[in-house]
Amino acid sequence: MLPERRLSVDEAAAALDLHPLDLARMLGHRGELPADLRLGPAEPARIAAWAGVERWWDAHSLPPDDPARSRALVTAALRRLVEKDAVGERGTRADNLLRGLAAADQARLRRAANALVRARILVSRATWRGLCLSLDPSWRELGAELARTGEWPWELEEALR
Repeated sequence: MLPERRLSVDEAAAALDLHPLDLARMLGHRGELPADLRLGPAEPARIAAWAGVERWWDAHSLPPDDPARSRALVTAALRRLVEKDAVGERGTRADNLLRGLAAADQARLRRAANALVRARILVSRATWRGLCLSLDPSWRELGAELARTGEWPWELEEALR
């Protein structure tokens, strides 16, 4: 029987849609970075579970094309945050909001998320797992309403362009 093929950190990171240095940092933090920088084939799934790496978007979950594409993306992302109860200290990795989106949609959503952080609707925190985002607890109800209706107050329109 042949020994099982072990993955390089680069290969494992690609399987998780992470930068290799991010993966190495998280493994090192947990004391799990192997000396030979090789991981077993089942490791990416295990790492995804403890690191909170999720793929939020695929062909079936993308918002429909919309003249206000940013609005549709932000509304869908807010809906995900509310569904996952990512409020206050219970955040999600910021890159989960982007994983699976085309580059143009990633740029739109990143720009909108940054505007929502500046407006203090979203909270960003650096953690050992990476940058995490959550809804500010004082915006939980409005966040849920925005996610449900997609109707945004005019003050927040800048975030949606």
